[in-house]
Amino acid sequence: MGVEILSCLRYLSYCKHRQQRSNFCTLPQIASCSPVPRVRAAPTVSHVSNGYAGEREPSLRNATPVTLVPKRGQEPVWRHWNLNFWKEACGLEYCNCRTRWPAFEQDDSGRVVPARLYEKKCMDGICIEAGLVEYLASGTDQSWPTQEYMLVVEIQDAACMEDQALAFPRLQVGDFCPFVSSCSRFFKDHWHTWTPPGVEDLTHRWCEFYGSIFEQDPIHQLAQFYRLHFGVIGAVSRLHRINHQAQEWMLQMEGQRLVFLFPPEDTENIYELVGGLDEHRSDGSFGYATHISEVNLFFPSSKRHPLFSKCNALVSLLGEGKTLVIPSGWWWTAISTQPSVTLHHTYWSFENRLLRPQREGPTGPKCFSSLVMSKNTARARWKLDLDGVSVNAV
Repeated sequence: MGVEILSCLRYLSYCKHRQQRSNFCTLPQIASCSPVPRVRAAPTVSHVSNGYAGEREPSLRNATPVTLVPKRGQEPVWRHWNLNFWKEACGLEYCNCRTRWPAFEQDDSGRVVPARLYEKKCMDGICIEAGLVEYLASGTDQSWPTQEYMLVVEIQDAACMEDQALAFPRLQVGDFCPFVSSCSRFFKDHWHTWTPPGVEDLTHRWCEFYGSIFEQDPIHQLAQFYRLHFGVIGAVSRLHRINHQAQEWMLQMEGQRLVFLFPPEDTENIYELVGGLDEHRSDGSFGYATHISEVNLFFPSSKRHPLFSKCNALVSLLGEGKTLVIPSGWWWTAISTQPSVTLHHTYWSFENRLLRPQREGPTGPKCFSSLVMSKNTARARWKLDLDGVSVNAV
């Protein structure tokens, strides 16, 4: 079966899973599927010996995902940042609506198609470029899908029926970042209030370091690591691992998503596919995955993926106001069970900055590969690079 139709098969498998099993929050074909622990604050990172007398370093080896549940009576600043809010704030910005998210280097169809040229026969493996308002609601064109796409799907196929899969293909907007453009001032005023309790996030420090060397705005660099995901009912993301050994937290602002997670120890059982950065993609360095799996979670093939039955998964039904914290190296996939908007943030703290880099294309922000050098050394090397460019130009 070609990669071109795998996304449609994943959605059809979810439809079948939902209709045949009374508890769709479990995976009966694997060894175990337990709920993600629910806490008020992220746990403190454990420390291990680094081989030197009396010295200890932070470790993510035994870190597990947690769901952060807010205290009752709290009124967070993002409480009203729902689908309507983002439609009004940045609805005129263009976004990529994908059937397969995140993208992968080996995808057969990496092209972007304008919404006006979209044809119903292209049901999978495609990326439609459209205004965010066209995806969310209030479209004026009478042709599908620019006419209130999310609302139409919610009304016509909220139960995710298999026989409606071709009529209502599931598109999702992942890695949408208005914080570097129309919502830049909004981001500057509020980003420091978004970090979940107990999470140690030093990404802003790395960005400040980078900005001081290359004379760039650190807030603009930081904003790129905050992304919005919009999902219609039934939108299924790829099973993938976070790039660049980053950690990630997901804040559910509206709706609900079902998230399945697998530990790094299950990588062999997941049948990992490795790719790199495709520099020709319209979404640049974001919106792609370097490590994915094409295993069918709900109805795995015993012939193609026999080891998948040995996996031990965690599951989180992420409702409005809850935050899921995912440690470095964990695999995850999410299904939108309601029209949803989720704020994603990939981040680095001291512990996963120390992890040994793996071959997976460029490192996080460009500066992360230079963080082991002092500021003066990095500046000196950058000046030499600039002098080399000038000499070659002459």
